[in-house]
Amino acid sequence: MGNQRFYVVRHAQVHKNKDLDYNHRPLSTIGWSQIRGLQKKTTDLDLSAIICSPSIRTITTGRAISCFLGVNMKVDQNLSEITESETWEEYLGRVKCSLACIFPPANNSLWVTHGGFTKAMFLLLNVESTTPLVQLDRHKSYVLEGEIWSVEIVNNSIFVNRI
Repeated sequence: MGNQRFYVVRHAQVHKNKDLDYNHRPLSTIGWSQIRGLQKKTTDLDLSAIICSPSIRTITTGRAISCFLGVNMKVDQNLSEITESETWEEYLGRVKCSLACIFPPANNSLWVTHGGFTKAMFLLLNVESTTPLVQLDRHKSYVLEGEIWSVEIVNNSIFVNRI
């Protein structure tokens, strides 16, 4: 496999309204601000495609970037978050199967997904990082909401770095 790069972003922040199911909450004011930052950060990445998990928060994040850049977006069930009925071990197994379906990704594609997915992916791919992989939030994710990381495959080694 030659050198290849793709990007992973965790969806923007959602409203903390406990009356709404987490998967159906709209983005918060902070989330929309994060999207404006993501739009600026992705301007020079020469993205080939945007691929999103099927949740409202990832689709909203992906669509805002897609419309801003004029890049095609598609929804892919493989990028879904852990469900309430799954154990972490079951989820790792599902993410491993998902990665087999979508890996290697299109060069310069942007995956809009979840904290749990990015954590599982980084663990399963045994990535090397110049940015410390620290569990940052209540989900024990390595990637904060609205954050973008580059993932580079070089000679069968995988390197990640926060942009």
